[in-house]
Parts: sequence; C-alpha cells; structure tokens
Amino acid sequence: MRELVSYFKFACMKRMIKYIYISGIALLLASCVDTPVPEEYKPTGEAHYLEVSQTELSFGSDAESKKVSVHSSQSWMFSDYATWLSLSSDSGNGDSEVSINAEENLSADVVRTSIFFLKTMDDGWDFAKTMSADQKAAIPYIVFTPESVTTAGSASNHKINVNANTQWTARCDAEWVSLTPATDLSYLDVTLSENLTNGARTAHIIVEGAKTETFVVTQNAANLSADINTLEYSQSGGSYLLKINSEVAWSANTTYDWIDVTPVSGSAGEASITIATTPNWGNNSRTGSVGFYIGNDRYTSIVIKQDGVKLSAVNELSFRALGESKMVEVDANISWKVLSKPNWVSVSPESADGSSVMTVSVGNNSDAANRTGIIKLGNEGITQTAEISVSQDGKYFSVNNEALAIGSKGGKMQVSLATNDSWSISLLNNAKWLTVSDMSGEESLTVDFTAGDNPSVNPRSETATITPTDLNPVNVILRQNARYLTVDSEGVQFFSRGGTSAPIIISTDGKYTVTEQTDWFSISHEGDVIVVKADVNETGHIRTGDVSITLTDLTEGSMTLALTVTQLAPGGNFSREDYTEDNLWDATYNSVFTISVIGYASDENWDEKEHHGITVTIEGYKGDENWDGTSGSGSMGKDDYSGDDSYNADNGSGDLGKGDYSGDDNYDNDSVE
Repeated sequence: MRELVSYFKFACMKRMIKYIYISGIALLLASCVDTPVPEEYKPTGEAHYLEVSQTELSFGSDAESKKVSVHSSQSWMFSDYATWLSLSSDSGNGDSEVSINAEENLSADVVRTSIFFLKTMDDGWDFAKTMSADQKAAIPYIVFTPESVTTAGSASNHKINVNANTQWTARCDAEWVSLTPATDLSYLDVTLSENLTNGARTAHIIVEGAKTETFVVTQNAANLSADINTLEYSQSGGSYLLKINSEVAWSANTTYDWIDVTPVSGSAGEASITIATTPNWGNNSRTGSVGFYIGNDRYTSIVIKQDGVKLSAVNELSFRALGESKMVEVDANISWKVLSKPNWVSVSPESADGSSVMTVSVGNNSDAANRTGIIKLGNEGITQTAEISVSQDGKYFSVNNEALAIGSKGGKMQVSLATNDSWSISLLNNAKWLTVSDMSGEESLTVDFTAGDNPSVNPRSETATITPTDLNPVNVILRQNARYLTVDSEGVQFFSRGGTSAPIIISTDGKYTVTEQTDWFSISHEGDVIVVKADVNETGHIRTGDVSITLTDLTEGSMTLALTVTQLAPGGNFSREDYTEDNLWDATYNSVFTISVIGYASDENWDEKEHHGITVTIEGYKGDENWDGTSGSGSMGKDDYSGDDSYNADNGSGDLGKGDYSGDDNYDNDSVE
C-alpha cells in the first residue's frame, strides 16, 4: 500500500511538474496570444501507474526464458522488441506476469541487444517504459566436410563445405593452391594446380574467424601410365601406337637415333603416341627406350627391343652314297638366297623372303671317296650368312666270306654284304639246287643261299657273282659236299678164344644198312655204334669175314664200307703194319699213347750199356694193358735190362721177348732208326 501511495505521489508529482511546465509555457504564450489550455493537460486528479519488475534482461547464448511482472493501472503493451525475442503475452490490462524468451544466438560474432518498450494503451495517459535485453555470442566453431583432401597429381577443384557460426576468412601457405569462399561462407572452393614435382606435396588452408581452424590438402605425385611397358619390333622395323594416360602435362624423349617418337609432348588425359623403329641390319638384336617426363623429372620409360638380322639353318647334312633329298628349315627374317653351293648339290627353292623350307638333294656318288662342300645362304648388303656343311659317303663294298660249304643234306649258307651301293647277284651255272633270298638290293644286307639235299657220292658247287653298281664285283664259291660214310676202325682182330670187339662208331649223313657174310661172328647195332662178337676158333687156322656198311639213300653213285674181321688160330700171332701212327695200338689213329721211361735219362733207344733199372708203363691200351688180348689191368716190367737192349731176356729177368727191336719203336717188324 505504501508502494502504491508512493507511486501515486510520484505520478501526481510528475503530472504536476508537467502541468506546471505546460502552464508556464501557456502563460508565456498568453502574454502574446490568448490560447486556451488543452483538456488533456488539465489535472484530473486520477491515479495512473505502469511498472515492470525488471527493465534490463541478460541472456546466455543458448535459448532462455525470463519472467517479468507488469503492474499497471490500465491497459498496456510491449513494442519494438527484437525478433529473437518472443513474449508469452505482449499486451494486457492491469497486473500480469510475462515470460520473455530469447532464441539461441547461433552467431559467435554478435552480442545482440534489443531496446523495446512497455507502454500504456489508454488515450488519457500516454506513458512508456523503456526496457533492454542483451544476449551473449555463441561459442565459435568451424567444421570442414570433408575433414581433409588427398588427391591425384592432376589439376583439380574441390568444394570444401564449411559449417561455422562465425564469419571467416581463408588463406593458404602454398602457391599451388587458390581459394574462393562462397558468398554466404557455406563452402570454400579449393583449386589445385598440376603437381609436376616427383613427389607428393602438402598445403595448409588456415580458416580464421572467432576461431581458427586448419584444413590439410595432400596432392600426390602425378601419374603417367602406358598400355604396355615393352615394345618388340621385327628386324624390318615398324611403328606402334602407344596409348598413355597422364594426370598432368607430359613430354617424351629418346636418345636412340633408330627410334622416333611422335608427338613429343601433350597435356593431361589420354593420348596416342607413335613409336617407330628403322630396320636393324646388324647381326644382333638391339634395345633402347623412350622416356616420359613430368616436369623436369623422368617419370617412366618404355623399353624398345628390336631383332637383328636372323638367318640360320642346320649346321650339317650328310647323305648316303646312293643319293637322297633332305628338308632343311631356314629360319630367317630377311630375304635370302643361295650364294654358293657344290655343283653336285641341288637346292630348291634357291631364295625366299623370310623363313622357308628348303629341299637339298644329291645324286649318286659313284666314287669310293667321300665328298664334302658348303651351302652358303645370305644376301647382298648384309654380313649375316648361314652355312650348311654337306657331305656324301663314297661307295664301299665287301662280303664277309668268299667261300662257303655245306653238307650233303643241304641248308642255309649266309653271306653278309657291307655296302652303301646298290647291287645284284647272278649265278654262274644257274644251279637249280640253290635258291637265293635276295637277287638285288641297296646297301648292306645278309643274303641267304639255301642248298637242297645232295644224295650223291659227288660234291657240287656254284659261283655267285655279287656286282655293285659302281665298284668291282665279288665271286662267292658255294660248295655242297657229297654223302660221306666212315668208321673209326679199319678192322677187327680176335685171338682164337674169340670175344667182343670194342664199339665201332659209324659216321655218315645218309641212311645205311649193316650186314655180315659169315656165321662165326655176330653184330649188334644200336644207333650209329656196332659191336662184333666172335665165337671160339676151333678150326685150327685163321679165319676172316666182312662187315658191310652200305648207304641206301643215294640217287647218284653208290658207297659201301667193308670192315674185315680176323680171328687167329690157337698159337697164332698178329703182324701189324698199320700201327705206325697208332701209338695206342688200338687201330684208332687219333688216340694218345704215353710211355713213361724212368732211369734212362737221354737214352731214348734203351740201348745203354750201363747197369740201370728201367720201368716202362704203358697207358691207354684200352683195358688190355699187358697186350695179351684180355681186357684187364696189367703191367710190363723191365728190370735190370741195361745190357739187354734187344729185350730177349738173355741178360736179366723178364717175361717178354722181343728180338732185336731196339730200333723198332712201333714193334711192327719194320726196323726204322
């Protein structure tokens, strides 16, 4: 109540002052003009008031609300407040509580203030209350999207979104970066020039406002790539359209005079470059390169390879004496021809362009000597050549046997021909009994001469003439034996007591029969062996008989062997004149007879006069070692015969009398010194 009275007094005082002020002016004017006082300035005596609890408001940067109390004696209203302010009620009548709301201050640059009024709405009393509100600036921020940039080495433009609540400016520490901010500062255009250095580079963009932030830009070294890294050219040269892709401007260069590059420079992007080579007339391949540059630095190289002159063939060819043709592959990348060759060699084709197959032919070499030569391939103007050594065998001819024989039963005789010549065979007598496996041929061969059966007592022969084409002929004698028939004994002798002979072996290649012509002995025959068995001779005189062996399969001639069988009478003896070569005395000339003489040193005739002992041992007389016709062991002892050189037992003991045999070594009564 006291506040209201004070307010009333204050209001009346103000009205009074106002009235006095106006009245004073009126009096001054009245002194000049007679003007009535306006009604509104006449004191009424009514109480008027308008108060608010807080006229100065302070807000933080965030959205905030503050309440004020309005005390008024009449209607009132708020006016002229800023748009960032809103009121729960901007007018009223009498007392009221009003919420004054401040929106969030998004700017970090502006502390904002608003002057506004609370004033009366009655015509009778025009009164206004001045109020103010201020709000702090926001906390500053600058945010980049993207946060940084890493890019290729080519020139490029990048839009950097800048989200900031402050006004800002931008600058960069690298001259290869240019900046253009948006009018509303919502983004920053960043332009990068080509990176012509040989490495990556980094720039820093400084954005400054109520706060400072740095944006980092990294630009890699520029890249240049080609569709192929190595180009290969033939000897004749040529061109290749190389495609490259470069992020920046480029240049190309080569230091090799046989390589040409067009064009030698270009801008960023795809480009086609012609790389050409001239023919390589050298014998060896060659290698060069084309360098590609970014700025002043060599970035990459393309390797250029080119074949040299290529001309090759097999090194050697050998031909048989009869002549032949052989195929030769010529590996070449140039035109070539036959520069020279031996006159006995023919070549087809004699020239070609590039690789080809060449036929090399030689004819018959009629000489016994080998011949050699060289085929030379090449062309004028080049040093590369190919040489083929050619050789041809000379003729040779030989046979392994010029005389062959075969038994009467026939069979195969073989002649091996060693030759590199062609040959033919002719028979001198055109023998029907002989067949030839090959009458002609080429080079070495084994020829079979087959003889039929020869059932005859007469041998036969044929001459085969083998004639090579270019060398001397050779005659081969082909013989076939007649039938043969032999026994290993010339006769059989028995003492009177009879007995069984040693086995007699028959050798033949024919068929035969064995017969006897007497009844006092018999024959047993098994295989090719016969045995004669004699009875006791009681006739008192010597008796003989024959064993006949006759071939039965002869178609020409005849053949019979007669084997004489002799049997002594009692007390008889044999005179053997056929034992001069039969040291065993067994009628087999091929046997061995050994006499060991002990004690006579070099006295081979056993006629030493000195007194010595002697032992003679006879070995090999089959089973009849004591020469008594009885198979059994025996010995002939000669003791103390040193003075008895006739073995007649007159000068010592003994049991064998041999009269005057000192010079008859064979005991055959033929004294031979």
